[in-house]
Amino acid sequence: MKGPDYSSETFRVLKGKETRQYDEYRKRRLVFAACDPMEADGTFMAIGI
Repeated sequence: MKGPDYSSETFRVLKGKETRQYDEYRKRRLVFAACDPMEADGTFMAIGI
């Protein structure tokens, strides 16, 4: 299993920068926050994902 420091991790540099700047991986939280309402209202089902 590859760890969080594995060099091909997607957005590794962004994650490191945001973690240092905001003490969290901010983009991840924002993306999930945007997706939750779309999941709740059936948007993902409507487009087949």
